[in-house]
Amino acid sequence: MARLTVLENRLRRDTQGLVRDQLLAQLQLGEQQLRQQLLQSHGEQPQTVLLLNACRSSSEVISALWGRYHHQ
Repeated sequence: MARLTVLENRLRRDTQGLVRDQLLAQLQLGEQQLRQQLLQSHGEQPQTVLLLNACRSSSEVISALWGRYHHQ
């Protein structure tokens, strides 16, 4: 399967899951910060909600790609 992005190349070479774990941790931290912003704003801010959804989606993509390459 041809890889199209730097992310895919990094995940393919990441046999121990270290890069995957680092990326997922960064996204989780981002999600926590965005949730805090939503709580402090006393309402939903459309941009913040979109960014929160983007973090979640990115985490799913990273996990799926890593799993595909390493049969997990």
